[in-house]
Amino acid sequence: GNDLLSAMDENSTAKQESIINNAITTEFETVDTLINAGAQNLIIANVPNISNIPKYVNEKQSVKEVANHLSNEYNNK
Repeated sequence: GNDLLSAMDENSTAKQESIINNAITTEFETVDTLINAGAQNLIIANVPNISNIPKYVNEKQSVKEVANHLSNEYNNK
């Protein structure tokens, strides 16, 4: 979630994509570390749709669309 908020602060699609990719890489590395340490039952949740959080609820539709897109982008990777 916090990585998505950081991505929203960027005006460049490339920078937004980079932030999301780095966050996902970190998440995968963390899961690998847990598995290598013996974890067997993991629950990995999607990030929430940040277009619905108070910070963006009253924003312009275009801002909410970007927030929705970034949430979906993260969850679909």
